Amino acid sequence: MTQNELLVNTLEVAVPLRIFDYKQDDGPSDEDFSRVRAKFESVMHDALFESVKGKTSEAFNALADAIAVLSFCPGGIKLFGRHWEA
Repeated sequence: MTQNELLVNTLEVAVPLRIFDYKQDDGPSDEDFSRVRAKFESVMHDALFESVKGKTSEAFNALADAIAVLSFCPGGIKLFGRHWEA
């Protein structure tokens, strides 16, 4: 299994769990959209492009949360060949 396959398989478990949590709160708020954008931008470059040690799990969580929030947008989000839509 490649790293990309592992990432996608793990997201397929993590994202629906986060979507479920957001549905319990009637969907993400405007603050959730702002928060995931800020968090995503702050950790993704370091963890994925610079390979900063200790940032990979933080980046994964930020990515999964961002996908979950964006899945509430009309039409959802397509990423890594997968479609997530709440």
